[in-house]
Amino acid sequence: MKHTSFLFLYLLILFSCSHKASEATIEEKEKPNQVVIFFKNPSSNSAYEIPGTDGKKVRNFFAEQGLPIEGIDDKNLVQYYGFDEHKEYDTLIIPTQRDIIELKFAYKAIDRLTFYFQNGDSVFIEYKDSKPYATVLNRNEDFEVTNFQLFRRDSIHKVDFLASDKYSDPSHYINEWMREIEKTGERIDLKAFRKTFKENQIENTLSQFETDKHYLDSLQKEGLISLTTKKAIINDFYWGIKMAIEPDKFTQIESSQKLILLLKQIEEQYPEVNARNDSLLNSISYQKFFRKIPITEFKPEILEIKSEQAASKINNYVSLYDSIRESELFTPSERLVLQFSNVDQILQNTSFFGIEDRLKYLTKFKNDFQDTVLFNVLVKKYNVKFEIDDEIKLVDIDGNETTFQAFLEANTNNLVYVDFWASWCAPCLREMPSSQSLQTDLKDENITFLYLSTDRKEDPWKNAVDKHELKTGQHFRILNGDNSIAMNELQIQFIPRYMIYHKGQLVNKDAPRPSDKEKLIAEFNRYLANQ
Repeated sequence: MKHTSFLFLYLLILFSCSHKASEATIEEKEKPNQVVIFFKNPSSNSAYEIPGTDGKKVRNFFAEQGLPIEGIDDKNLVQYYGFDEHKEYDTLIIPTQRDIIELKFAYKAIDRLTFYFQNGDSVFIEYKDSKPYATVLNRNEDFEVTNFQLFRRDSIHKVDFLASDKYSDPSHYINEWMREIEKTGERIDLKAFRKTFKENQIENTLSQFETDKHYLDSLQKEGLISLTTKKAIINDFYWGIKMAIEPDKFTQIESSQKLILLLKQIEEQYPEVNARNDSLLNSISYQKFFRKIPITEFKPEILEIKSEQAASKINNYVSLYDSIRESELFTPSERLVLQFSNVDQILQNTSFFGIEDRLKYLTKFKNDFQDTVLFNVLVKKYNVKFEIDDEIKLVDIDGNETTFQAFLEANTNNLVYVDFWASWCAPCLREMPSSQSLQTDLKDENITFLYLSTDRKEDPWKNAVDKHELKTGQHFRILNGDNSIAMNELQIQFIPRYMIYHKGQLVNKDAPRPSDKEKLIAEFNRYLANQ
């Protein structure tokens, strides 16, 4: 019945919409202010097996979270959209007041296919062998124009990945380097390999762009592509290369000068491509470049956290927020984009920024921009509570609430091994089979395995427990991780993180992980002897 309804809607749109909409701009009052996308057999493209590497895979973080589509909303903020890839059919409605929107779809995990749709478009996208083929239903648009990025790869250049993407994304030369090592069995200097690889991709990029430019010119001459869409495609290429080329200006990759010359040629033909204005914020590639401007300009302090098992560095987004706030370099729209991103980073990186700073800068953002909608977006995303709790509040799978301290007090006769994890954390999930096996081996010992999820939302946590069949141990989700003093004091900079409690007291705040079986059992035995 569900499929019948979908097909009826598909045919209704197909035969009721006028094709003349493609030939003229829709009047403002007639704009539906949305784009509707119908999917058949959707694929998130979250993982891609690298050829020639004996099964090694690369992954796309957002696609793994069910959000494989990237776009920019009417407030110029990056948004991620998704579908249910377990359904044969699904529908996505994207609200927009723009005449044209740009969407990037995850493809082969580390690649992205860019599509341009008009306000009011209804689009049918069918995935075949994980490739999205789009058809605009309500107006006449050439299939090769709608699917230009896929057409470039499959038909024009006949490559898995475009040279410009291989030049821009470091994962490509690292993957090639690993593949070459496996192939030859010899050690290969990464720095030298990178230089040669990038030089080759620069030459290929120049050649591919020339071919693409001629093809776009021919499409425009035949009236198959609008000037607006053609410029959007060139703009996307321009800012993608400009973003990637910045580090190479200071390296020994001399051929990068050829790309600089190419960018200048594009600027001469399309002066607006490099004319900084708020309309450029509609471009995903431009925004990635633009967000680097305040970092280059203000050079914020680099914050660093190290542990025995990991290390992490980020910019000091607190000082960056203050620098932008005092600067006159940015338009109001640019300032909103940058400061929203800074507060997002402050709220996200709880290991680097304390409760007081998180609440202070969220409030600053609200007062600076008087935008309650965006303020509430951040509050909802991070489950922000404007009161500070002393204890860590927990909820179990059945919805029963307790506190971490209460759980410890109820288990003083057992050693408690605490696993801090999250549904999105791949290293966490990789440890679960070892953890479950360990529980079986130690079932006669007085050890309680406690799993505390840091997921801010309930569904991803429950879905992960079901999907990975995490049936053993005690499972809870932390309800107030962002505003708990006790959680803050544990200083959990990374997950997975493991701790051991003996008689209700913390005795090891950085315990071995389950896969380090012998070391962990030895640590257990230290305290079991004193039970």
